[in-house]
Amino acid sequence: MTTLVEALQRKFKDLAADELSPECKLKPASRAGGTVPVCTRVIAMDHQEISCIGDPKEMGSIFEDVRELDVSTNHIRFWSDVFVLLESSPQLQFLNLSYNPLHESSLFCESDRLPDLSTQSALSHNNNCCADLGCDLNLRTNSSNSAINLLVELSLSEYERQNEQCKLDKCTNGRAETTGLCQPPNTSAVCLSHQLNTLMLNSTHVPWKRVLILLNYLPNLTTLHTALNDYRYCCQEATTQPDRQDVANCASSFPNLTHLYFSENRIDDWATVCCLGRHFPGLKHLVLLKNPLPRIQRPPGDGSDPSPQIFANLIDLNLTETQISTWECIDALTWWMPFLSSLRLGKNIPLVEVGGGCDAQTVRYDVIARMPSLTSYNITPISDDERERAERDFVRRFGQLDAIQRPYRYWELESLHGHLPPLASVNLSPKRNVRLRVVLDNQEKWHTCCLRRSIAKIRREVCALFEMPAEDVKRTRLVYYDMDLIAAQGPEEMRNLSRLLYTYHPADGDTIEITLRS
Repeated sequence: MTTLVEALQRKFKDLAADELSPECKLKPASRAGGTVPVCTRVIAMDHQEISCIGDPKEMGSIFEDVRELDVSTNHIRFWSDVFVLLESSPQLQFLNLSYNPLHESSLFCESDRLPDLSTQSALSHNNNCCADLGCDLNLRTNSSNSAINLLVELSLSEYERQNEQCKLDKCTNGRAETTGLCQPPNTSAVCLSHQLNTLMLNSTHVPWKRVLILLNYLPNLTTLHTALNDYRYCCQEATTQPDRQDVANCASSFPNLTHLYFSENRIDDWATVCCLGRHFPGLKHLVLLKNPLPRIQRPPGDGSDPSPQIFANLIDLNLTETQISTWECIDALTWWMPFLSSLRLGKNIPLVEVGGGCDAQTVRYDVIARMPSLTSYNITPISDDERERAERDFVRRFGQLDAIQRPYRYWELESLHGHLPPLASVNLSPKRNVRLRVVLDNQEKWHTCCLRRSIAKIRREVCALFEMPAEDVKRTRLVYYDMDLIAAQGPEEMRNLSRLLYTYHPADGDTIEITLRS
């Protein structure tokens, strides 16, 4: 079992002086066998087989000035180690705990269902916590944090924790043992860290309700990564009954959190996304990459419903590789997120295939025209000229449909740009083929010739029309008659066999005569 302290000392002990930056210096130990202080603000300790933190007394001297710490892809499974780490790192701003089995231990004394209680009932229930095998938790914003009891493992030493490990393993199902796992409210644990602003919990599979409880103790957290955790819903009540006002009011709120990375989970209902918006009203950036979200419903009613206020601050949304398949979903985003300025849909979504497989440029123009607040789509900025072209193209295309088939946005753009008739279809691409009259003696046939072919190939083609033997083809010559200039310059023999046909500027109806050399 490797501790973080041991792994850190082992990693930095072998570094040569020229491998250390000016901000990363090793101080000599003050005593033999003592801790080697590492004066660096950024530490990466991923893939180090770390299973616990180590002696808390040694932690303080090592992490007193650390700003960023990456301990991802290790074997840390006790939240007590995380709490000791936070307590020993008063300046820590970034913590990566991804790919650690933190779901195996309980964060708090939890009951099986983690019910929501009022503040008064939670406090009264607190007195019987140990007898009831766990503490009921209150997720209401106005609840006192002291009503939530931390596990006794918060104060366990390394030796004591090893003795209690078999008991803590039984807490993974949301149950605490009666043998000393509950204690009176810890009022000193109201805040685990005042400086931490970024927390990464990717692929830890920590239950979402447990994450919400943890956020109560991280008041200044602004960025949360919870990808690859197999989350299917946010709050069960909000998913089954999203329109209930009491459900919206009871959601715990964390207004300081502005960046949420919820990628590669299993969200397939827009009500779950709305629940996230209620928990994080200050959200500015939301990433839902690779969630199987099939549709986005427009808010109920006539637009006067307060639901759109849920995402009033959202400016950046990532829906890449979701299952969005209809343009009504894009229209609904305008209602939910009135100030959205950046949207990412990517290329691998069913929406791109709607309308007979329209090209990427048409999809981009449609998105820009439907969402007036966008300034960037798929990370590409939207200029004023591009927006005007997209909106005018939108009016032209949908103006050809019946009024009942036109989206709501069409009428807004028509009032802005007026009624625009469709553009004339003009094909400016170069001509590729020409229809020529081929004459041999008294025989006449019509043949379509490619303008990019040489006279030698044209000769073989036209001779094949009359089934001429191969040995006779070489004895033939071609004479070209330009029907517009025949009176002025007469026929022209095609002597240069490598010359391309288009250089003669032939037109449909011109003549090629095949003659045999004597």
